Amino acid sequence: MTRTLTEDFGKIDYQWVINRLSGHYDELVGPRAFGRTTTKVYTAGTHVMVPARQEWWMSIGETYPTNRSQFVGFRLVNGDITVEIIGVTKAAELPNKTSWYDSMKYYVQSYLTNEKDHDSVEGVDQTLQLLEQAQVKAAEDNFYEFPYHFMWARIKTRRAAIAISQGQRELALADLQDAQKKFQEIQSQSSLTLNDYERFQLALWQFRTETLKPQALINRDLQSKAQAQALGLLDGLIQKYPRQVELKDLRSSLKQTAQLPVVLSSEIRLGTIE
Repeated sequence: MTRTLTEDFGKIDYQWVINRLSGHYDELVGPRAFGRTTTKVYTAGTHVMVPARQEWWMSIGETYPTNRSQFVGFRLVNGDITVEIIGVTKAAELPNKTSWYDSMKYYVQSYLTNEKDHDSVEGVDQTLQLLEQAQVKAAEDNFYEFPYHFMWARIKTRRAAIAISQGQRELALADLQDAQKKFQEIQSQSSLTLNDYERFQLALWQFRTETLKPQALINRDLQSKAQAQALGLLDGLIQKYPRQVELKDLRSSLKQTAQLPVVLSSEIRLGTIE
């Protein structure tokens, strides 16, 4: 944002602001649905004010994320009708990437579904289905979106933990195996550029997933490697962000032998990969 403000100084208008609020560009890797982008899955900039002209633009919210919707412009005027409509616009989008943009709608819906119910198998299954739809749509435009795939695996682990708590060990094991395969798939994507926090999350949930397996089936090498990697990355993050108490809490949780209560009590928010 600082770079673009400097580059575009003197050319900033309402359309510029709408484009930036609806941005899906990561400075390190290029186009990306969510993450190090101005658009967030958990919130959206939907109003733009131009005080000097007594104008404002607002999204009508007909799609998700809402800043991809139509923006209607209004102006305050004198007379019997005090407000006039001055135009309709949308954020600029990359050409020929319709499916990729549509995938974001399913990811936002998965976020909302997860917020509503992440404690029952039924609620978790609805979230997983929406994440799968997001993956499919993104793939149509040759995008492999880290949040879509990582959160699917993470929530699969959550589903396994629920099954374990209900005594459904076979169902849980199948979910854990699916989650671990997805984590490994993510690691094999050479085109992905992940920051340290994302790499930490990946190692953290690999460790938790492997630890939830029956003792006789745990891959000890994978378990210890994921734990060591997560702790190493976490130490660096704590040094960089010493005031983030949550990071220290995560370090404590990584050293606990029993991961089932940790997984069941953890807040799985689809926005926390950023």
